[in-house]
Amino acid sequence: MPKEFKDSTMWPELHEAVSGEIEEYNLYYAFQHKNRDARCIDDWDTNIMGRFGCPNEACRSTGWSSKKIATTIRHYPNNRHNAKVWYQRCKRCDTKGVITLNVESYVERVVYWLKRWNDIPTEKHYHSGASKGPHLRKYCEGCKAGRCAAADAEDLANLMSSLKWD
Repeated sequence: MPKEFKDSTMWPELHEAVSGEIEEYNLYYAFQHKNRDARCIDDWDTNIMGRFGCPNEACRSTGWSSKKIATTIRHYPNNRHNAKVWYQRCKRCDTKGVITLNVESYVERVVYWLKRWNDIPTEKHYHSGASKGPHLRKYCEGCKAGRCAAADAEDLANLMSSLKWD
């Protein structure tokens, strides 16, 4: 069962899959169940993929897929880590969505950053397929918390397009 927070969740049950991917690099980590800012030695905001459903029975939303689910991966002392996955809200009724993670994208992102933080060469993975819509900041809990990599990328793109080049 995921560990629920008001605006996000953590998935300790996926730690075994992460461990299986990093063992070959002689990396051994434990899952940090408490999400403590002060103890964190590294963190990174990224995106994973998944699907949300609206739990509001009065809402007619059929749910939505997202390739930009805000996720904060953290590295702690004594070979511990966690990943906080931020919720998205339904754009029809503003109810917090129920998430179904794309486990492969979650594991790939966590493994990538654990390897980077341990100076192990990594290859950046690019996921194919175009997004079917824009990232809607007002429904993204990661954006509201200032932890969404998709929002950061949009801000940079907007800044670059606003610059006048002579």
